[in-house]
Amino acid sequence: MALAQLIVNSAIAFLIAGIGLYAANSYRLQARIRLLEIRVEAYRKLFRLTEATSPTRLGRAESLSEEEARALGKAIYDWYYENGNGLLMPNRTRLMLQALQRKLQGQPLRRLPTDPLLQEVAQFRHALRRDVGVFASDEFVGSSRREGRRRLGRRRFRRLE
Repeated sequence: MALAQLIVNSAIAFLIAGIGLYAANSYRLQARIRLLEIRVEAYRKLFRLTEATSPTRLGRAESLSEEEARALGKAIYDWYYENGNGLLMPNRTRLMLQALQRKLQGQPLRRLPTDPLLQEVAQFRHALRRDVGVFASDEFVGSSRREGRRRLGRRRFRRLE
């Protein structure tokens, strides 16, 4: 009788644990889907901004004029901060966008600020992006990719890219 009760209790515990695991994974999946929907909408706006550079655009000149390049760089800058769009970008894409923006605006490329206050603000901004769930922790200033993989595990690290 005690053995039967133990088996029933164990089965109920496993069932409840399974339901909880399913609910947690379902919620996580729904959150990722919602983030993807928001990201796609923001990227559509950015894609629209780059229309002037499309190779299929009729009447497009061989290259952008200096004025067109600066205007596109300014539009990308404005898009990045509009509605927090920059929070939605994975680190690799964000770095590419920032390098492109600087080239379009004719500014030299720079990596990390040397001013301690600006470094602190940069770290805070990285923390914001990490909190939103867009970045893995290895993308924080000063951490290596290998350390991030070791902390997060390979499977989770790949999912966040």
